[in-house]
Amino acid sequence: MLKHRLAVGIPLGVLALAAFLWPGWPGSLLFLAFGAFLVVVGLKEFHDMADAMGLPGARRASTVAGLGFLLAPVLAALLSPQSPVHLAGALDAAVLTLLLALLAVDLLRAGPSRESLARCGVSLAAVAYVAWSVSFLAKLYFSGVDGPRLALFAVVATKSADIGAFVLGSLTAKLPGGNHKLCPRLSPKKSWEGLVGGILASLACCFGLLRLWPDSLTLDGVQAVTRTTALVFGLVAPCLGLLGDVAESGFKRASGFKDSGKLPGLGGVLDILDSPIFVAPCFYAYLILTAAAA
Repeated sequence: MLKHRLAVGIPLGVLALAAFLWPGWPGSLLFLAFGAFLVVVGLKEFHDMADAMGLPGARRASTVAGLGFLLAPVLAALLSPQSPVHLAGALDAAVLTLLLALLAVDLLRAGPSRESLARCGVSLAAVAYVAWSVSFLAKLYFSGVDGPRLALFAVVATKSADIGAFVLGSLTAKLPGGNHKLCPRLSPKKSWEGLVGGILASLACCFGLLRLWPDSLTLDGVQAVTRTTALVFGLVAPCLGLLGDVAESGFKRASGFKDSGKLPGLGGVLDILDSPIFVAPCFYAYLILTAAAA
C-alpha cells in the first residue's frame, strides 16, 4: 500500500510543485491543467458516490460551472492585472448565475418533481464542495506576483499536516496500548496523537516557508503571511483538514465506497482534496480581511 502510495504520490507531488514554482506562463498553464484535472475528476467522483445513494445530479452543468470557477481567477488576472482579487469575486457571481441558469433549464425540461429538484440540489452541492472550494487556490495563485507562493503555502500547511498525522498516528498505533481514536465510527485510523503530529508538522512547514520567503508572500502590496499567520494556520489548517477528511469519509461510507476513485495507493481525487477543500477558502478569506485591515 505504502509502495503504491509513494509510486503515485511522488510524481503527483513533483508535478504540483512545478506548477507552483515554475515562473511565468509555463507554470500557470501547468497549474490550470492540473487544476482542471482535479476539478473534473473530483466532480465525477462526487456524482458517482451520489448516484450510488440514489441521488443523480446534472453532471454536465456541474462540470461547466466547475471549470468556470477555476478559470474566473485567470480571466480576472488578465483583465485587471493590478488588482485581480476584486474582479474575481464578480466573475464568481457570473459563474454562479450560469450554474443556476443551467439547472433551471434542466428543471424546465424534466418538469417539476421531487427527483428533478433533488438533481439540482446534488449539482449545487457538487460544485460548492469540489469546484468552488478548490477555486480559492486558483484565486490565490493568480492574485499577484506572489500568488503562486501564497497558494503553495495553503497547500503545504494542509498536506504537511496530513503527512505528520499519518506518521505519528502510525507510530503510536504500534505502542502496547495503541493510540487514542478520534472518530472511530467514521475514520477508525484517525487519532488524537495523529492530530498532534499534524499540527507539529504544519507549524514547522508554515514557519519554514516564511523563513524561506520572508518578503515574497504579499497580497495587494501588503505582507500577507506574517509570524501570526504562520502560527494561526499552523494550528488551524490541521484541524480544518481533519474535518474535511472526516466529512469525506462519511460521504464514502454512506455511499458504500472504500475510496472515492481509482488512483493507486491514494484512493481518488477527493481523497487528495478532502483537506484543502476546507482550508483554501478559509485561508483566502483570512488574507483578504487582514490585507483590508492593514
